[in-house]
This record gives sequence, structure tokens and C-alpha cells, in this order.
Amino acid sequence: MPNIRIHYITGFGLEKNTGRNKATREKTAALQEIIGKENFRLWHPASSPNRFISYMYQLLFDCWLLPRMLFIDKKTVVIERQAILPLTNTLLWFRGVRMFCEVHADPKEEIFYLQKTRLEKLLLRMLYIFEWYNWQLAMGMIYNNPLLQKQLESTLVKPSVTIYNGCDTNTFIILNSAACRKKLGLLAETKYFLILGEMSRWRGIDLLIDVFKQEALRDHILLVVGVTDSAYSRQLRAAAPSNVHFIDHTDVLESVEYINASDVCLVPVNNIRSSPGSPLKLYDYIACGKPVVAQANTPGYSDEVLRYKLGGITDFRNPKEAAAELNKFQGEFDSEWYKANNRAISLTRANWHQRMTEVIQFLTSNFF
Repeated sequence: MPNIRIHYITGFGLEKNTGRNKATREKTAALQEIIGKENFRLWHPASSPNRFISYMYQLLFDCWLLPRMLFIDKKTVVIERQAILPLTNTLLWFRGVRMFCEVHADPKEEIFYLQKTRLEKLLLRMLYIFEWYNWQLAMGMIYNNPLLQKQLESTLVKPSVTIYNGCDTNTFIILNSAACRKKLGLLAETKYFLILGEMSRWRGIDLLIDVFKQEALRDHILLVVGVTDSAYSRQLRAAAPSNVHFIDHTDVLESVEYINASDVCLVPVNNIRSSPGSPLKLYDYIACGKPVVAQANTPGYSDEVLRYKLGGITDFRNPKEAAAELNKFQGEFDSEWYKANNRAISLTRANWHQRMTEVIQFLTSNFF
């Protein structure tokens, strides 16, 4: 591995336990481990429970960071994600410092589906102008889905790569399923399906509600774990049948227990964005040795499941067919085989260390 120094900059604070923050903490820890603590630096603004104060911190972050980048070594590589840094990035561009943007969605289309006020959405549209400016100055792009790469590369003609998310195999581990069920108050003999994480509109939880209304799954339970209160989550609760159980926000250790307590983990998606993204939970599930059923014909989902034999695929948009296939899958799969296979894949192919090694290979093969 060539010697490389990396400054990783995010435009958001990392204190909250969101999927974005969790993934950033995990991937930057892996980068630091690979290249050495002395060669890595992480920069991010402060955050606040008040969202508008957090936006102000993001804007002021540029002024705070600018003098710290005045004398950065030109051999240093800067990677940015959602950072509002017109002053800093202009300086880096003039100095010839290599800067790369990590992009997980096209903001101009994602903003429409966010659960935010009109004022916030207007502010985000204004901030998108700064992010677009960053993309123009970048030497290369790091995407998390090939469909997103294909969509943006026609206007961002520069070297790019798609690299999926990974998992923290030290935190997400195999635990005794029966012990987890007992601790969480779940029934010993019931078949549990699980979906974990934030209830964004593109995650496809509404599809699962229709699936679990079907006769084939009436005796099985879907656990929707990590629910935060919002107008959308209340809408889903009201539409859900009795065999869909919503579990409020959990910490990471409880999330690990819920994964281990389940039989099968689900990864649907609502294709309302050009890019379906890269589901972080897919990799958390397999690190716990659980079989996964993902949305069919979807890069970032079905391709990973089929490539590594992680479980099954189905079209969650067809409730009756998906219910029948889920019922059939849970009655036939070998839990011990998946426990061994999926854990092994997480350790060797789909962890953050491997993903960040791919990032470094992209940087060094194109720009060194």
C-alpha cells in the first residue's frame, strides 16, 4: 500500500446515532487504521439539537477550516462529504491540493422526499449550490451506487468509482439468538422478520406493510426497529396490520440484539430516487450471520446478495408474490450455513477495512 496522507471532511457533526453518522465514524476509523494515525485527520463542524443552529455551524465551519488549510501539504488528499466549503475548496484548488467528493445521493431530488419543513427544504436547496460547486472543483468522485455514478458522470466528467458501504465487524457480531429473544421479550417459537433503521420514504417500509398483510405471513411478525416519531412514521403505524411491530429508537447494542433475535432480515427499497443507495444495514445484518432477502434487480441490493450468496431476492412491490417467497424462504433456509457464510463474507469482503482499501486503491492508481 503506497504511503498516503488523508484529510476527511464532513459537513455535518458526528455525535448523533444516525446511519450517516455511524457509517462515517466507522469508515474513518478504518481509514485511520489502514494508513496510520499520523497520516489521517478528520474534520467536521459541531452539531446542535436545534437543526437551524446546526445549519449555522455548517456555514461557519468554512471560515473556521480555511486558515487550517492554508499550509496543508500538497501531497495530502482531501475527501469531502456534504461539506459547504466554497472558501476552503477554492483555496485547495488554487494550491493544487487533490480534493475528492464522496456522493451518496443527488441532493436536488432527495430534498423533495425529506421529512423537513418548507423553510428547511428551501435552505437545503440553497446549500446544494455550494455542494455542486465542490463537485466542479473535485479531481474525482466516489459514489456509493453505480446508478448514481451513471446519472452524474455525464455532467461531472472526471475519474470516478462506485464503492458500497461496509460494516463494523467488531460491534456487529453473532450472539445467542434465544438469549437475545428472552432479553428483548420476544416469543421463542415465533418467526421474526426484521428491518432496522431510519424510516426514510425511499427505504420501502410501506412496501413491507403491504407484504405482511398477506395471508402467507399472517403467523409471522415483522419487527421495524429504530423508529423515530414523524408524520411519516405515524402514517405507517396507522396502515400496519397487527403482525407488524414498531420498536422505538434503540442504541447500537440493542440493534445488534434485535438482529440476532430475528430469523430473516429484509432490505426493500422504494425506487423513488435515481439511485437506490447502498443499504448500510445489509452489511450489519450479515456481520451478525443473518440471511437477507433484498429487492430484486437493484444494484447495491440484489447484486450483493447474489454475488456472495447472502440469502434471497424478491420484488417487494408485488405483495402477494413477495409474501409467498418470504414464507417459502424462512421455511427452507439453513441458519447455520448462513451464519458461517455471511459472517465470513463480512470479515473478508464487505467490511469497512476492505471498502476503504478500495478507496485508497482508486486514489493511488489514478492520482499518484
